[in-house]
Amino acid sequence: MINNEKKEMRYSILKFSNRHIMNMKTKKDIVEDWLPRYTGRALEDFSKHIILTNFDYYLDLFAEKYNAPIIGENKNMPNVSHDGITMINFGMGSANAATILDLLSAIEPEAVLFIGKCGGLKAKHHEGDYVPHFSTTPSLPAARVPTELHCFSG
Repeated sequence: MINNEKKEMRYSILKFSNRHIMNMKTKKDIVEDWLPRYTGRALEDFSKHIILTNFDYYLDLFAEKYNAPIIGENKNMPNVSHDGITMINFGMGSANAATILDLLSAIEPEAVLFIGKCGGLKAKHHEGDYVPHFSTTPSLPAARVPTELHCFSG
């Protein structure tokens, strides 16, 4: 009898989680569900200008400079917002970078900027060049290589 009860309980848990997944029928449904889950921030609380980083240091510096709280410190992608800009630490790896770009389609940002290590451009790129993005979010514009390099430092 106990084994059957355990099987039934396990089946119920699986059935519940599948029901939640089944309610998300479109990519829009998924990204609107996952962006708050990954960041801890409600969709309406995101700014239209996004800075993406994979360093806690930049997030801490931004929060300290503008006396703004870091949201989602216990989530996969902690973030901070101030004066029309939301900075998100997407973590390490190209898979996380691709994930956050897809998830950002839930809020349709006007601009997204990656910051991190200097020197990430290929030698073929020059000042003033436009560099297309290769995400699956077609609404994001190409980036332009700046004519001056400004570093965000403490």
